Amino acid sequence: MGYPTTMPVFITQMPLLLAQAQYDLEGGSSLLASLSGWFSSWLWLSLPILLSFICLLHILKTRQEYWWIFLVLFFPLVGSLLYILVVMLNGGGQSATQRPLSRKGFYQAKVRSLQERLEQTDTLALRAELGEAYLQMQEPAKAKDCFQHCLQGAYSQDSDFLFGLARACYALQELPAALEAIEKTMQSESNDYLLERKFLQAKILDDLGRYEAALDLYDEVVEKLSTPESRCRQAVILKRLGHQEESEALFLSVIRQVQTQPQEQRSENKQWLLLAQKMLSES
Repeated sequence: MGYPTTMPVFITQMPLLLAQAQYDLEGGSSLLASLSGWFSSWLWLSLPILLSFICLLHILKTRQEYWWIFLVLFFPLVGSLLYILVVMLNGGGQSATQRPLSRKGFYQAKVRSLQERLEQTDTLALRAELGEAYLQMQEPAKAKDCFQHCLQGAYSQDSDFLFGLARACYALQELPAALEAIEKTMQSESNDYLLERKFLQAKILDDLGRYEAALDLYDEVVEKLSTPESRCRQAVILKRLGHQEESEALFLSVIRQVQTQPQEQRSENKQWLLLAQKMLSES
């Protein structure tokens, strides 16, 4: 009996129910939009902080240069993006101390280390090691000062120090001083670097125009050293003294030797390759 009376009420309330449902849906959409906007704003605001935090952890973990810390802290977004591009995406997983140094960079670091150690304890061994590092960096004047400092007292005739001095003087083209130093090393009983010392003596005599004496030394050491430089220098003297066939054979051996070397060695010996080719073209 109640069914006919409740049905019209439900029908009459239907528009109100639909309107309420639509209102609820619109309210939910606006709430969702508000939440989405708030989340986007929060993400953009927190992104620099998050990136800088990640970068700082990476800097400390991999022991990068400390100026990166200041860049990331004071310019969080730009500094972090720059660090990611320059370091993290460029093999930055290695620490600054683990990354391989160039030859020049290695000796620059070695010189700094030796200078710091010398400030604490000035020994002849450290001074000679510093001179050797300067030679490798092609700073012979500084190397000469180091080795001259070592040649004092009981070590005034030390063959190792004299050899270092001779190399420094030769690099400076102070040929008489270089010859005097290298000849003193030959008077010692030490066999350390004997081939290298004889080769240096031959080069000095060669540059002084004493070709016969230089050739005798080249004949003694070239086959044992077997380097493009030693063979090329010997060939140049042979050609100068009129031994054409012998010089051409040596120039050809220099060309073959350099052309079969790895790329790095070919670059180091390029000047001897070019000289050998030039000498052959003039024959």
